[in-house]
Amino acid sequence: MSASRTTLLACAILAMTACAASVPSDKVPPVWVTSEGAIVDVPAAAPAPAPAAMAPSVHVAVNDKDLVWGDAPPFLPPGAKAVLVSGDPTKAGGFVIRMKAPAGYKIPAHFHPGDEAVTVLGGTFLIGMGDTFDTSKMKALTAGGYMLMPAGHHHFAACGAGGCYVQVHGTGPFGMTYLNPADDPMKKMH
Repeated sequence: MSASRTTLLACAILAMTACAASVPSDKVPPVWVTSEGAIVDVPAAAPAPAPAAMAPSVHVAVNDKDLVWGDAPPFLPPGAKAVLVSGDPTKAGGFVIRMKAPAGYKIPAHFHPGDEAVTVLGGTFLIGMGDTFDTSKMKALTAGGYMLMPAGHHHFAACGAGGCYVQVHGTGPFGMTYLNPADDPMKKMH
């Protein structure tokens, strides 16, 4: 492991976001922090795997209070917190990610190479279909609500007045492509 990645791992475990700025962003690729505090690279857009390529399952049992949260990966707009609960979204196989975001948080129109399933754990999650963000097309999902977005379908999302807490599950490798390249937070970093 490189010194920069080792420093980033130490930051993630000791002070997640407080010391992450000490590692130059151009030296370290974006990463996820797992529920155990390990790091994995953030995936770039990738094609969905063939079913035969799925990785074997691993037992995971974790309470919400034990999750190690950090800033959401940089392919999402700033302001959200996230944790990788299980799996590795950079590889073939299942994964589970949880995300918390404040009221008014918005994710512009985008799509994924594989199906995306979302379960709302708290607050209100707003989802809409289309090529541009349009609040008139959004459906509100509250705690217990569920959404399945098929691969390639254009959609956008936001959090309601009380923020939102969601669980995203799917099959890797995960990818996210913004319809308007100017909306991509990764392009705004450079």
